Amino acid sequence: MKAKLIFDLDNPEDEMEFKIANEGHDMVLALWGILNADQRLSKNCETKYDVYEIKEIIYEHLNRRNICLDELIQ
Repeated sequence: MKAKLIFDLDNPEDEMEFKIANEGHDMVLALWGILNADQRLSKNCETKYDVYEIKEIIYEHLNRRNICLDELIQ
């Protein structure tokens, strides 16, 4: 089975859809890393989660995959 996606990169809406489709694999890997970060949180925060540390971990995983949410959300 084959599939082709065609985008008109001169169209701003299509360009955004292209960016989102192109980042899919990296986004999945980043989310997997975030969901598996609970060991790090448990060690550093004992049993309470620090919201700033959680945000730091999320951005760390997104940045590791070069995912910029601001570019993917209008």
